[in-house]
Amino acid sequence: MSGRLEPYARQTDVVIDWLGVLLSAGAIVLLTVAANGSSSWGLVLAKPDAPFALLGISPSLILGLLTVVLGWLFSRHQHNRIAHGRTPLVSPEAVESKASRRALVAIVVTLGVCNGYAYPASLVHAGRPGV
Repeated sequence: MSGRLEPYARQTDVVIDWLGVLLSAGAIVLLTVAANGSSSWGLVLAKPDAPFALLGISPSLILGLLTVVLGWLFSRHQHNRIAHGRTPLVSPEAVESKASRRALVAIVVTLGVCNGYAYPASLVHAGRPGV
């Protein structure tokens, strides 16, 4: 290993999976909005600051469920592309090994801890006014 990248022939037959891009980006945006709004909107039941409440359910929970739906649609779309011989946006080999799955779980847990620290803190302060 010399530390240099080897030249790689350009693949002209690869077409970007724009539907996959939209599905995955939509899921990421919904998850981010749900996580960021959970402390002021409520995690399960809607708080008074919530922009809307569907049957008293928090927007964060609704957006979280929509995230799961978009993630499932993305997964199905990728499998369909592979079945029809087209290039997927995310190759299944990227998550086949245990090490890859562990790395993805570590990333999700880390992001969850970083984004989710505010919600438990808000519960503590909600019970103690003036703190």
